[in-house]
Amino acid sequence: MIQKLLHVLHPHDLKLRDAAWQEKLGPELVTILRRARVLHDAGLASSYECGGAHCGERRRIVPSDDGVPGKPYLALCAMDGGCLDLELSEDELRLSTLSFAGAIDLLRGALRIEGVGAAAHIAPDVFLLGVTERGGLRTDAFLALNPDLESFPHFLTARGTAQRASVVFTNTTRWLPQPLVDLHGPGRRVEIALLEDILALRDGAVVATDVMAARVPAAARSPEPPVCVRLDVDGERALSAEEHERMLERAPLDLDFFLDFSVQHHLTAKKTVYIGGRRRAGAYERIEMRASEAAVAAELIERSCKSSGYLRLRDLVAMKDHGKQTFHRAWQQLDPDPRAFLEKEPGSRDVDAAYRFRPQHGRRWALLKPVR
Repeated sequence: MIQKLLHVLHPHDLKLRDAAWQEKLGPELVTILRRARVLHDAGLASSYECGGAHCGERRRIVPSDDGVPGKPYLALCAMDGGCLDLELSEDELRLSTLSFAGAIDLLRGALRIEGVGAAAHIAPDVFLLGVTERGGLRTDAFLALNPDLESFPHFLTARGTAQRASVVFTNTTRWLPQPLVDLHGPGRRVEIALLEDILALRDGAVVATDVMAARVPAAARSPEPPVCVRLDVDGERALSAEEHERMLERAPLDLDFFLDFSVQHHLTAKKTVYIGGRRRAGAYERIEMRASEAAVAAELIERSCKSSGYLRLRDLVAMKDHGKQTFHRAWQQLDPDPRAFLEKEPGSRDVDAAYRFRPQHGRRWALLKPVR
């Protein structure tokens, strides 16, 4: 639910009708923000949105001389012969303002950041919150509202040369290149921290679920042994158990499809599958693949990343004891439209078809494979 607040947080105060705040944030968060003086009364609206199909204007608000009891105002359409007059109560017109300064103070309190007054605007949509502790070290804390801006990676690079370490709180890393996210992961000298992962609503307050002071810089930690290898457009890299788990949690947000060929899952005593996920018509779905199908898909992906040529199905090791239907079932699982990820060799016939893995531009994917 805290994500709803992050989505409406802007570097300026935002004024909306109370009904709109209830819809955007929900009753519980609205109550918390009012109690914390982040959301405060801003009088009555002087205009009201018009619902006419051809209007697109805003209605004027005027007192009603003989309206319905409890609804002393009229919303009048700006167009002659336009929408019907609308009778409104004070509650329907009441406005509230979300204070950016108040939200900053709320975040400082929840995250145990020392800082007072306005947050300094030090880069495009990046604000200095104050100073916190991380692994016993004094650390500068920042808030990045739009990390997808072109200037954001340059800001991170500049902070890498600063005297103090940095933690940059943000609401999403969805549009950031994965190597950049990995470079600034937990415990790094310049760390990107997702607010939705470390803030929650609990007992009527916004609180931190992951205390930043407990995070130890990477140099002070013993490296965890890898449990799998991630292959994607940026190459291969080993993942620890924690990184593996986090990737699976983030997959519905970060990827259009992935296959975890590193771990078998036992559904029954006799049936084991490999899991993955795909985005279909905007929704993310979990998929389960037989061992034979997953092996074929994983081999084609891996070999295509190492060579630009086409691969004939009969040359795939995983196809040795299986027919071409195993191949087609695998790709129907990963994406009903295999052309989004597969390219068939022009002129090759089904009896001797050749393919290569070539995701369409913008398609995000990952293959997890065992450590060898």
